[in-house]
Amino acid sequence: MGYQKQADRSLVYLLPPSVDEWVGPEDPVRFIAQFVEALDLEELGFGVVEEGGPGAPSYGIRMLLSVWLYAYMEKITSSRGLERACRRDMGLIWLTGQHYPDHNTLWRFWSRYRDAVKGVFRQTVLVADKAGLIGTVVQAVDGTKIQARCSAESRWRQKSLEEKLLRIDASIAEAEALIDSQAEGEELPAVLPEDLQSAGQLRTAISQILEEMKEQQTKDLHPDEPEARLMRTRGNSRMCYNAQAMVDYNHQIIVGTGLDNQANDMHWLVPMLQQTRLNLPQRAVLTLGDAGYDTITELYDAEQAGDDVLVNEKRAKAMRENEFHSAHFIYDEENQEVICPHTGHILSYSCLRKSKKKIPNVHSYRCYHRSCPLREKCCPKTPKQIDVSEHHKSLFRQQKKRQSVSGKFLLAYRKAIVELAFARIKQQMDFRRFTFSGMKAAQAQWNMVCAAYNIKRMAARWAKSKSKTGGMIYN
Repeated sequence: MGYQKQADRSLVYLLPPSVDEWVGPEDPVRFIAQFVEALDLEELGFGVVEEGGPGAPSYGIRMLLSVWLYAYMEKITSSRGLERACRRDMGLIWLTGQHYPDHNTLWRFWSRYRDAVKGVFRQTVLVADKAGLIGTVVQAVDGTKIQARCSAESRWRQKSLEEKLLRIDASIAEAEALIDSQAEGEELPAVLPEDLQSAGQLRTAISQILEEMKEQQTKDLHPDEPEARLMRTRGNSRMCYNAQAMVDYNHQIIVGTGLDNQANDMHWLVPMLQQTRLNLPQRAVLTLGDAGYDTITELYDAEQAGDDVLVNEKRAKAMRENEFHSAHFIYDEENQEVICPHTGHILSYSCLRKSKKKIPNVHSYRCYHRSCPLREKCCPKTPKQIDVSEHHKSLFRQQKKRQSVSGKFLLAYRKAIVELAFARIKQQMDFRRFTFSGMKAAQAQWNMVCAAYNIKRMAARWAKSKSKTGGMIYN
């Protein structure tokens, strides 16, 4: 008869087991402990806890930071969930040395030091770069919509509030007409009727909300989280923030982060490049982006800063539908000429328009070839005009790079760099919604998520190469 192993819960050890034996030598939790141990917490803004103070001993900052980093790697984002995990998860039991911080302690640590998390993220980038995991040849930037803590169902809607305001105005007018219709000489009440008072107060409150919406230029506002914005996500519209990430192609390490409440990415290219240069000692050879970053001013500013960028064409649909779109025209920068892509005609220089704004002066070119067989389709009423400024020149150079064989390949490969990182964060780490309210808290949480993501990537490589490196990446 076969022997079956059964749990002996009354087993007593002659010698107590070592806590260090509870996790394997290649467990990612050991990498987290090494990483946090090497940090200069005072320089990062965590401060130093004075020893020997009154009251019960406090929990160490290094331990609590390690706990939070491990929690995000293991899909735990709430302080109460982390409190339970500290008693159940063997990695956390090892990491805390069998101390069990409660949710208030964990929350106070997060609330107090959340601004310092950005420095922790930067340290993960530096460690990855020192370990040779960042190639700085090609990097890709993109944004993803992540749901805010608040719910879209409980938001204020401008249209419904305006309709409600009209109904309140009608009810107030009706009540005032009723009062005016009372018989002459009848004594009027000393105070307004209660229903009229409440209607007036409600009208004032709604008017204030609509004024706030107007100031913030939004049609949807949540009372508990006014910074969140309604954004279109896959399959639905939710109150979200737009989270940005710059990802290196080599091992998909995130090298730059950002977050705001604007649904588009059009103003993020230059800020992400600037932050990446702060996080890394050298800039990447090429930065890729999708069509959301295709704005003239951003491309121009990136070039002026010495960054080589390649982004998808925002006007691709318009260009496909209109073969005579101005983006099809060729600008010969050497000869300062604009060439028609269909006939090869050179457009005549028309004039220089001086700009009063902060954009460069514009040179205008016009097509005066009246005998052109395509004139009726291209410009039947007025001559075709192409404007060229320093900003437009950046756009023409972008167009030339997009049409090259290498440009088409790199733009197609872009998704395999940055979209893969977003997929891992949302699927493997199960982070699809912020658990703290407000944009500042969401920015800190996004930095924590990206720091945990980088550590997760590095820990996997560390485990594979542990025998060669002796278990140390950070020296």
